[in-house]
Amino acid sequence: MLVLLLAVSEGGWGRWLAAGVLLGLSALAVANVLLFVPVLLGYLYWRQQRLRPPLLLLLGCALVIAPVAYRNWAVGDDLVLISHNAGINFYIGNNADYEQTTRIRPGRDWAELVEMPERRAGVEQPSAKSRYFFAQSWQYITSAPLDFTGLLAYKGYLFLRGDEIPRNRDLYFARNDSSLLSILLWKKGLAFPFGLIAPLALLGLFAFLRTSESPEGRLLALFVACYALSVVLFFVTGRYRLPAVPVLLLFTAYGVRFLWQRPWPALAPVTVLLVFCNVATGAMDREGDAHEHYYLGYAYEERDMPAHAARHYRHAIARDPSFAEPLLALAALHGEAERYGKAIELYRRYLETQPNDVDVRFLLGHTALLARRYDEAATAYSEVAAARPNWAAAP
Repeated sequence: MLVLLLAVSEGGWGRWLAAGVLLGLSALAVANVLLFVPVLLGYLYWRQQRLRPPLLLLLGCALVIAPVAYRNWAVGDDLVLISHNAGINFYIGNNADYEQTTRIRPGRDWAELVEMPERRAGVEQPSAKSRYFFAQSWQYITSAPLDFTGLLAYKGYLFLRGDEIPRNRDLYFARNDSSLLSILLWKKGLAFPFGLIAPLALLGLFAFLRTSESPEGRLLALFVACYALSVVLFFVTGRYRLPAVPVLLLFTAYGVRFLWQRPWPALAPVTVLLVFCNVATGAMDREGDAHEHYYLGYAYEERDMPAHAARHYRHAIARDPSFAEPLLALAALHGEAERYGKAIELYRRYLETQPNDVDVRFLLGHTALLARRYDEAATAYSEVAAARPNWAAAP
């Protein structure tokens, strides 16, 4: 953004090209930045009435993205600009079960979601899978336009709400292990810091657009609007909102300055915004959910600390008995420690809800064999052989 602002204020083909390159690099990291590109090109042409600046910017952006697109085609034999995740991410945030799909994290549930196009429609190509998810969302949008409009409004509210909505990790739980984070991030009526930034930034944006004609400032406002829209069109989390925060901080400072120059009654709108951005943020989760404890258990297991790993796997199972990963991980730990009876019990518990998982049934048979429970092993192996007659691993 800094190089782009320099190009707007001072010009020069090198600055425009560099701004395009940096914009392309940012798109490789956060692909939804691309929504800003056509809006930016149109804005530049409208402001300057010249084609050269937007074309140089577009060239710089293409110089970065084109090699990635070419490699995707060369390696995967599929035309994908940056990533094929756009479709599934759009579907996660635009379907009738929004609350359910946004809670899905890496693991078996995620794998089932990813495999949905192939399982339901036989779609295998990554770009075709992405189009399948877009089509599913479009079907929801056209069949329930009022619900979709309400969902967009709800996601817009979530973008402005002060708490850091988790994706794979919960920052509020991470405060337990970081004294610095415990100072910089908290929810106690006010969801700090974004619950303070958002209302002041909204005030600053409003005041700036009313009182200033600065092209640089209006460009920053345009970026915030485009980026916020790009997040709301998919789904909102704290980490996806983060790229807009540095620019919002500038408008926050403008909002503070605006308030400083006004009489006390001017605080009333800020108070309303403050309440709006902090209502229903909830309490901090200091205990951690099942996934947090599973990740901790996995980390301890990677460090060869099985007792700590087992403790957190048990915490995860207690919080979500249907969560398969910690159940199977704990069973594997018991098996490695030759506590075969406990491992068998956990494998059976898993198979009660997932009876068609042949891989785990084979593990059950193998563990029963190690425990010298030959009848149980034979039964499990027979079931595996019936399900996969050509699988060489089954005796």
